[in-house]
This record gives sequence, structure tokens and C-alpha cells, in this order.
Amino acid sequence: MHEAAVKLNVVTYTMLLDGLCEEGKIKEAEEVFRVMQKDGVVPNEKSYTALVRGHIGAKRMADAMDVLTQLSENKIKFYLMLYGTIVWGLCKRGKFGVECCNED
Repeated sequence: MHEAAVKLNVVTYTMLLDGLCEEGKIKEAEEVFRVMQKDGVVPNEKSYTALVRGHIGAKRMADAMDVLTQLSENKIKFYLMLYGTIVWGLCKRGKFGVECCNED
């Protein structure tokens, strides 16, 4: 990524995150997320949503909840798409409580 002449911004990083998560490459997405922050690019709610959706898709609900904690700690507001993603994940797991985070 760093060899490119174009400076990546939050939109391009988020597109990378989303694509990696769609392909089930969660570890790679987490690394891109770390590089993004190291490069001084501040993740937005869509960046976090991509990671949450990726973790849920990989049946890693506890990791998805950890991302939500980071989002909250970084004072980023939740928005409707993120709430929908969380509900989707809980429904997918057949759970509507904190106990879903203790399975993994």
C-alpha cells in the first residue's frame, strides 16, 4: 500500500476493509485497520461497521463487540447501519444478550 503515489484516505481504507471482510479475510482487515491508524487516518463509523460485519460473518461475536467498545472509546457515534449490523449478528447467532460474547 505504501508504494502507491496516491495517499489513502478514510474512504479508500474503508473500501479495503469492507472488501477484505467480504472475502472473510478478517486478520488482513485488522492489519489494514492498524496501518490506517498508524498512517494517521482516523477511522469513521463506516470503517468500524465493516470490521463489525466481518467479525460477525466469521462468527467472532466477541471480537465484533470489542470493535464496538473501541468505537465507543473513540467517541464515534453509532448510526443506524451499525445498529442494523449488530441486530443482524445477534439474530444470526440466535441471541439477544451479552451472553453471545462469551461463546468464542
